[in-house]
Amino acid sequence: MLNRKIKPGAKLELWSGMLLVLLAAITIAGISQVASLNQKARDMVKEKYPQRMLANEITGNLNILVRSMHMALLADKQEMIDKEISRINGAHKAVREDLDKLGTLIQSEKGRDIFKGMLEAQAKYLPGQEAFLKLLGNGKQKEAIALLESIRPQQQAYIDAAGSLLKFQGELIVTAADESTGQYKNVRTVMFILCGIVLALIGITSLWILRGHFRPSGKTLNPAGVAGFMESWEVALQPDTPEPVRREAAREPQQIPSWQMKDHLTVQ
Repeated sequence: MLNRKIKPGAKLELWSGMLLVLLAAITIAGISQVASLNQKARDMVKEKYPQRMLANEITGNLNILVRSMHMALLADKQEMIDKEISRINGAHKAVREDLDKLGTLIQSEKGRDIFKGMLEAQAKYLPGQEAFLKLLGNGKQKEAIALLESIRPQQQAYIDAAGSLLKFQGELIVTAADESTGQYKNVRTVMFILCGIVLALIGITSLWILRGHFRPSGKTLNPAGVAGFMESWEVALQPDTPEPVRREAAREPQQIPSWQMKDHLTVQ
């Protein structure tokens, strides 16, 4: 009943408006989700990945530092000992610089707690390292060996703290990647649903409009009128038909009621 009361033009405007609203919803949802993905990508590139690289460099320099300390104890010439001392100082400097950079990047509470624990472990270890280097510089390798054995627990705690920081930064990157993947799947699902709704409404709109235009009227078709119309046009299309006859044939459709023409052309 409602379909018969609403004019075809009003139907088209109504459904077109609904389609425009859905298309606007798809656009807004898409832009919002893409902006969120972009923010996650920026966070990974600008913050999490640099933190991971700094933590990795810190761990690498600590390994150099420990290895050089042992190499210095095995050296039999002061020149070789001085060379290892220089490597230790260079690695320590690099660690200190990386820690300063990392301290400005870490934002999470857990990350700052781990970072704080590493600084505390470093503070407990550094006095022993400085004393160790002083003994090596004075050529006292035996005393340096004894000192290294005494500070080994602090050294290991320092290395473990650096390893915990490196592990945490790696977990942050994995978590961010998983969140981005999950958000992409959610966006894809929402877009598929909205596009399906739009396609369904387009199909319903097309059927509604077509049924409004091409619906049998229930009136009886006059076959003679339609046959006369077709015969008139066949005569008019003949190349040797005089011009007055063609003009008369062109007026023939007016003799057939419009509802008969509409029903004749109806797609059943």
